[in-house]
Amino acid sequence: GHLFICMHGKIHMFDAQTGSKLKFFKEEGASSAVRVNRISVAFDGQRLVGSCSDYISRVWNIHTGKVMVKLVGHNAPIYGTSFSRDNQMIVTASEDETARIFNSFSGEQLHLLHIPDYFIFISTRAF
Repeated sequence: GHLFICMHGKIHMFDAQTGSKLKFFKEEGASSAVRVNRISVAFDGQRLVGSCSDYISRVWNIHTGKVMVKLVGHNAPIYGTSFSRDNQMIVTASEDETARIFNSFSGEQLHLLHIPDYFIFISTRAF
């Protein structure tokens, strides 16, 4: 299996058996100032989503290391992100007092939940 660690604002993939580093995930052309804050791996193990310091979450293909889609809409730091059980949706939660549900393949925002006066965190296996 694989182990994913978000360290120093970057995503690293390791072999869980040997501990050897296999891959480093970074968006091509992205500023080195963009840092990944949180990650969640899809239930099927094919993709991962990372919430980034530029208020955008990115979905990476685990095998290619390439960004497949960006989830745009928050205007403050994103503190949580999670795939739905069927891997069709992703929920993100932000300091902007919103949670947003996106189509995990197209990046289309499906729902916007306003949660005023609360600091939002979500479980990595939230829905």
